[in-house]
Amino acid sequence: MSSKYKRIAQRRVNVAKYFSQGMNQFEIADLVGVERSTVSLDLKALEKQWIEAAVDEIAAYKAQEIIKINNMEREAYEAWEKSKNEKETKSKKQSDLTSLKKTELSIKTESNFGDDKYLKLVQWCIEKRCKLLGLDAPEKHELTGKDGNDLNINITYNEHKPTD
Repeated sequence: MSSKYKRIAQRRVNVAKYFSQGMNQFEIADLVGVERSTVSLDLKALEKQWIEAAVDEIAAYKAQEIIKINNMEREAYEAWEKSKNEKETKSKKQSDLTSLKKTELSIKTESNFGDDKYLKLVQWCIEKRCKLLGLDAPEKHELTGKDGNDLNINITYNEHKPTD
């Protein structure tokens, strides 16, 4: 990196620091030792960098959340399949009739139709993923006033006429 670009990069670090402290462009220009227009250009470049960084960060966060949702959905499907398996119950019955031992073994098999709570979880995962990816249709929201009545909006403005 050439010394010119190093100076610009260092200046922008300072411009960002002062801007984050609430200083205006004129104050920043005085502290940094450049014209206000240079500070304005620096802030535009910094804003572009900040927006790109935020977009990348949001995309990475969305990707992490989608991975979690996908794992949860996979586990819910697996649990759904397991919940459909037949259930076997074994029981032993012993009776002692005067020194003769008799043992009965019974096996009871129940058919399961699956626990629907796992399918509800799968549905939740699908809905959450669609919402996160923005695949849902836009929702219409109507603003209403108190108790659902129409909003009353009053707009007032003052017209200033130039004086001669």
